[in-house]
Amino acid sequence: PSLSERRFRLATTDYGMLAAAIPLSRRLATRAQTVGLVIQPWNDGTLDALEQGRLDIALYADDPLPPDFHSRDLFRESYAVLMRRGHPLIKKGITKKSMLMSLAKYPHVVASYPSGRLYLADDVLARLRGPQHHIAVETPYFNSAPLLLQDSDRLMVLPRIAAQSLAVSAGMDWLALPSSELNFTYRMIWHERAHRDPGVSWLRTEVLASLR
Repeated sequence: PSLSERRFRLATTDYGMLAAAIPLSRRLATRAQTVGLVIQPWNDGTLDALEQGRLDIALYADDPLPPDFHSRDLFRESYAVLMRRGHPLIKKGITKKSMLMSLAKYPHVVASYPSGRLYLADDVLARLRGPQHHIAVETPYFNSAPLLLQDSDRLMVLPRIAAQSLAVSAGMDWLALPSSELNFTYRMIWHERAHRDPGVSWLRTEVLASLR
């Protein structure tokens, strides 16, 4: 690895960038400086690209996979609420019992995710059967959240790792969502075609090591 110039191809969403691809990149920068990492967006052709050898690995949630695909669990993920510093929700000292009702009082930024050829809104509060609420913005980009939330009382419910990362980098606040009903497992996937490739096998071990 310290001498290889191979370029590995990984597909993910911008959540996967925050949660796994960036830690992997940091690890490779010190352990395999001449290896390249080509990151491509997850889309409806990602599984075909893995099967045909145009991608090496992908980052994926715990949805069902077609035959001849392998997977490895990376971590179990929960949800959190991201908001500007000094948001009224923080000031009022919200309790777990009243959180869903309180969240519904503010406008929401909702993430959307690729599903086949469409993007579906991941309205977490609605999936938790919370009160009716106003969706101010729907976006496929987690990284845009700080700009959409700052200088307003908007909230965004998103996976906890993304909320923590964005809160640190953009000087925002976050609260853990108490419900575990929607928790999910995040995985690394690859096709049987690459299962015994020594380079891809090494890359998989580096992904795991970067997240320990």
